[in-house]
Amino acid sequence: MEHFAGKQHTVEYEVYAGNKTEFRTYEVQVAVFGEDFNQPPTIETLRVRLSDEEYVLLLQWQLQNTGAGFNVCYEELDDVSVSIECQIEEKIFGDNVVGTYAVYLTEVMRDVASIMNKQNG
Repeated sequence: MEHFAGKQHTVEYEVYAGNKTEFRTYEVQVAVFGEDFNQPPTIETLRVRLSDEEYVLLLQWQLQNTGAGFNVCYEELDDVSVSIECQIEEKIFGDNVVGTYAVYLTEVMRDVASIMNKQNG
C-alpha cells in the first residue's frame, strides 16, 4: 500500500452525458500473433483501466507469484484478468474478433521490481 500511495498514476478522462469521469490506467504489453504462428508477434503497448482495488490485488498477487505470468492469475483474480483481456481485445481486434496474443503486465512488473529493490536495499 505504501508503494501504491506514492505511485505516479496515469489518468484518462471520459465525458459522458455531461459528466467527466477519471480512470487510472496501467501499461501492459501485448504480443499479437498473426495467421502464421511461426512468425514473430508484433508487440503493442496499451493502457488498461483498473480500479485502485484491482491494481493493488494484481500487484499483491504478482509479489506473491514473482515467476508467474498473466495467464496464471486467472485462478485467483478472474474478474481482473477478464477485464484486462476485454480491454485488450477491444483495442486491438475490435468487434467480435479475437486473435492469438500474450499479455505482459509491464507496469505491474516494474512496480514489483521497485518494491523488491527497496526491500533488498
